[in-house]
Amino acid sequence: MNKLGVPIGFLALVLASSGAEAAASATRLQKSFDKWRVDCAEEAKARRCALQYSLVNKKTKQVVFSWVVVPKGKEQSSPPQAVIRTPVGVALSDGISVVFAGAEPIKVQYKTCGTRGCIAEVDFSDAWIKAFGSKPTVTINYKAVTGTPIKHDLDLKNFQEAYAFYVQQMKTPVQ
Repeated sequence: MNKLGVPIGFLALVLASSGAEAAASATRLQKSFDKWRVDCAEEAKARRCALQYSLVNKKTKQVVFSWVVVPKGKEQSSPPQAVIRTPVGVALSDGISVVFAGAEPIKVQYKTCGTRGCIAEVDFSDAWIKAFGSKPTVTINYKAVTGTPIKHDLDLKNFQEAYAFYVQQMKTPVQ
């Protein structure tokens, strides 16, 4: 397990975090689509965007789970990948199970853990995009190290609209 971090995953977490964590000189754009949010930052003639779904603990206001779509590489034109963040204290060897109604579970392995959570990454291919755009929900399952199952049902209601806006922003030239 690489504990040094994942550059793209880290970028996704920075973009998806509160404005206080972004560079002060960056121009930011945020647009919400119900539970989905597009967050873009421009600095030095470059734009990085993330499409994010986050679950926040109501008491602590901390993000306890997030699914973030970002470019896989440094270039805006890089294919998208999903960066999935869970809390620390999860059973790493079990990975994450992604379940669409009527389909076999898809297993995603963790890549790294840090103080803010554990990260898994998967290429966000056309098949993923189609599934996210055609289903009402997707279920995410993983386990705590104690063996306790953890389940999140992500609402995909406005995913298509949010993803279209994300793609449009990624294609828009920086002024």
